[in-house]
Amino acid sequence: MDLNELDVCDCELDLHEHEDVEQEESNVELSDRESETLMAVHLASVTKLAPVMPPVKGKINLICIALKWLNDPGSSPASVGSSGRFTEQIYKELSGGLIDFNVISKQVDVPYNKAAKNINKAEKFAKAKVPPPNKDRTIYVIVNHGAKGYSNAGGNTAHLYGTLKRDFLHEVGHLRPFSLGHSGAYINGKLEAYRDGTSFMGRFSSTRLTGAQLYLLGWLPQNKVGLFEEDDAPTDFDICPLYAKNDKPGMKVVVIPRGDLRPLYLSMPNVQGKNVLMLHLSSGRGTQRVAVFGNRAEYGDYIFEKITGSAADHASRGLTGEDFVTVRVSVAAKD
Repeated sequence: MDLNELDVCDCELDLHEHEDVEQEESNVELSDRESETLMAVHLASVTKLAPVMPPVKGKINLICIALKWLNDPGSSPASVGSSGRFTEQIYKELSGGLIDFNVISKQVDVPYNKAAKNINKAEKFAKAKVPPPNKDRTIYVIVNHGAKGYSNAGGNTAHLYGTLKRDFLHEVGHLRPFSLGHSGAYINGKLEAYRDGTSFMGRFSSTRLTGAQLYLLGWLPQNKVGLFEEDDAPTDFDICPLYAKNDKPGMKVVVIPRGDLRPLYLSMPNVQGKNVLMLHLSSGRGTQRVAVFGNRAEYGDYIFEKITGSAADHASRGLTGEDFVTVRVSVAAKD
């Protein structure tokens, strides 16, 4: 099965796993008075924005090395360079130009046979041959051509099995200054690591991050991140697609702080050409998907309901077409 197909299967599975998700569409037309009420709530919510996160930014040397072993030619230097440049492009796009990678691609002949036990000394040898060209932060991506059976990252180095672009994106994401954790998902009430296909910090092919990760990295404009707090009255948020242009109306993410509990995030990523409402939790800069929903979802004390407003109400707020939805966020009544 294609890796992208796994993303959709995963999301469709969650639609059936959460009993609190309603699938029926609502076609109820609102009265003028109800529309005016919605407008008032909307206007109140626009001025309530989430705290600004300090952006992760800067110039970074991205040194990509293909190890050439005594008994193995190693990965193609051209392929290593291509994946490095692809990584540069994606991080630049996601950060809005805040991340500026200086990609350096080299092949290094190491005086060792290909073996897992030789990786550390081979990498040390290779780094000495390709030192940083300046004092900027440096990340190494070193491809060992299958000297061990998996990829991982630590310190300032990604240790890669091969040249998959997805692996470059993922392992670089684990390193400073990004320090991204994995993107998991709750399946049948159990957290499964790397199961969220909407982020390259999951295990599926993706060039995106979750809304929570973009916010925590400081890569979203302040006016695109709404805030809902426990004591707030029910509030309607116009939600635009997570990767829509920033001049589109609506919020890309709504942050819901929960005191001592992990924050909750509402967003609408695009999965296989379809905009899908999702809820995520965060732990550091790792995220866990907890719901995919159509019309309604509940998580903890919070209720999320898709609202159908009048065409006139939408037009008055500059909302046209099907590139947005309005979601009412509220807190369940206490017993």
